[in-house]
Amino acid sequence: MAYQESRWFKFFNEQQLSANQATLLAKYAQTLESNSVPVIFEIEHLSKLLGMELSLLSRMTGASSLFYRQFSLKKRSGGVRFIDSPYPKLAYVQRWIKNNILETRPVSSSAFAYVQGGSHIENARKHIGAKELLKIDLVDFFGHISFSSIVSIFEECGYSRSVSTQLAKLCTLWGKLPQGAPTSPVISNLVLLALDKRLQNLSDKNGLVFTRYADDLCFSGNEITEEFYSSVYDTLENEGFVVNEKKSGFVLGNKRKLITGLVVSESGVRVPKKMRREYRKQAHYMIKNGIEQLNGELGIFDPLYIDEVIGKGQYILSVEPDNAYVKESLCKLSKLKSDLLV
Repeated sequence: MAYQESRWFKFFNEQQLSANQATLLAKYAQTLESNSVPVIFEIEHLSKLLGMELSLLSRMTGASSLFYRQFSLKKRSGGVRFIDSPYPKLAYVQRWIKNNILETRPVSSSAFAYVQGGSHIENARKHIGAKELLKIDLVDFFGHISFSSIVSIFEECGYSRSVSTQLAKLCTLWGKLPQGAPTSPVISNLVLLALDKRLQNLSDKNGLVFTRYADDLCFSGNEITEEFYSSVYDTLENEGFVVNEKKSGFVLGNKRKLITGLVVSESGVRVPKKMRREYRKQAHYMIKNGIEQLNGELGIFDPLYIDEVIGKGQYILSVEPDNAYVKESLCKLSKLKSDLLV
């Protein structure tokens, strides 16, 4: 391309830059445009694109810990997960980066979390009919993604090392991906693109299906060997990830195959029996007792209870669209809700 003929070259030339400088900057800008990402020359330029004061943006990159609040959530398996949530102004910056830069980049077809059209349900459906299953869980998934690999994501977009480093700082806390930042999920998929491809190629050679839902890796097929597991383990270790041995292992024969919370069988995917039984019990009593079950006559008044049960039924139906009982009961519950609101 004749960069000297581009609008960018003309612009820089009008700023009285040398022909060499104008050519280099024009080439840089057009590379970014060809990659469908915003042109950013330096952090001051980024502040203008964001409509934000340079001093504030500089504090976000230099002292990012001042722009987060931390809270804890109890894990279903026990213990506590700490969430670092950005304050609104930093969250705005991160959403801008996510929408305008990160989401323009391709991700692996093996990734089902944090991608458009992907879900834990579709992830599980990929393994229908599998005779053997290998599940691998990663320890501290976000924490094992290095700062340098995040910088590389932006460099691959065409940004300079300086701009890429500043963008990476805006998306990290203490050099790591924060659990609560809107940019963290998509960055994790982009960083793992090469790893996903290696694991996919390894699976293809062994006649296996591979999917990844965040830190939950699943391999399935007619036969999964110890040698294959060792190859996967070594690949993950070489990439700096740690396998959670307690949550990883083989599921063989007729043992229940649970993938991202769903039971996968020879013929389809279903929710666990416990959830179906719980919904059936709640729906049955609600339909049987009618308004009295909801208005407090038969217990504590909870106007949100019917929404909770309807939501559970809708979820089951999203997994099991042919479940006749759930379809019928949901119609009755919807009518009961309408009667309650009259």
